Amino acid sequence: MKKTSLLFSAVLLGSLAVGTGSAYAAGIGTAADPAQGTATILFKDNDSTTGPVDPTDPTKPNPETLPDDENDKTDAPGPLSLDVYPAFFSFGEQMVDLAGGTYDSVKTGTHYVQVTDNRDDLGGWTVSMKRTEFENASGNKLTGSGLYIPAGTARNTLVADPTVADSNAKLGLAEGTGDFSGMYAIGLTESKLFGYGNDVPKLVGKGTTAYSWDASAEKLHVPAGVAKKGTFTSTIDWTLTADVMN
Repeated sequence: MKKTSLLFSAVLLGSLAVGTGSAYAAGIGTAADPAQGTATILFKDNDSTTGPVDPTDPTKPNPETLPDDENDKTDAPGPLSLDVYPAFFSFGEQMVDLAGGTYDSVKTGTHYVQVTDNRDDLGGWTVSMKRTEFENASGNKLTGSGLYIPAGTARNTLVADPTVADSNAKLGLAEGTGDFSGMYAIGLTESKLFGYGNDVPKLVGKGTTAYSWDASAEKLHVPAGVAKKGTFTSTIDWTLTADVMN
C-alpha cells in the first residue's frame, strides 16, 4: 500500500531577547533598606518534537507505537508542528463493476491529525488536505471518484477536560451530499479540515490538539465506467499552515 505523503509549513519565531536587568543596591537588610537580590529565567522558542498522543486524551501518550496500520508520525520540530497524520487508507479488494459503486473502508481503528502549537505571540492555524486521482500502474484513473471521511472530534491538552470535544476548534465545510451528507471530501483541490482562530490570551489552539475520527466510516465512491483491473492508488497531502482558521 502506498503511504500518504505529507506537506508541512510553519512560521518560526525569532529568539526571545532577554535583558540583563537593572543592578540592585545591596542594602543593609532593614525595612527601610532591604538587602535585594534577583531571580531570572530565560525562555527560548520550543523547537522540540512532540510524540504521538492518545487521541481520546491528548494529555497522555499514545499507547500504540507509530507508524501503525492507521497513522504515522512526522518528528517535525516546533514551535508549530504537525506531529501525526492518517497515513493508511484502504477499501479492500473489489470485483470490477462498470455500474460503479460506493465502497466502505476496511480499516477498523482511529485516524487522527495531531498538531502542537507552542508559539508565544502568535495564534491560529489550519490543517488542510488534498489528493491525487486514483491511478493504476497502467495509467488508468478512477476519474470522478470521491473520497470521504466522517466528521471528527478535536481534543486539546489545555482545556478543563481534555477528554471531551474542544468547543474552540473550527471545522471546515462538510461538502458531502446525499449518502455522504455531513462528511468531508478529500478532493483534488485543497480544502480545510479543522483549525483554530487567533486568541493567544485564552490559549485557544495552544498546547497539543488531536482531531480524530472512525476510520471504518470512510467511503470511496467510484462512478460508472471507470473501474479496471489493477491496484489504484491516491496520494493524500496533509498541510499545516499558520493561517488563522475562519
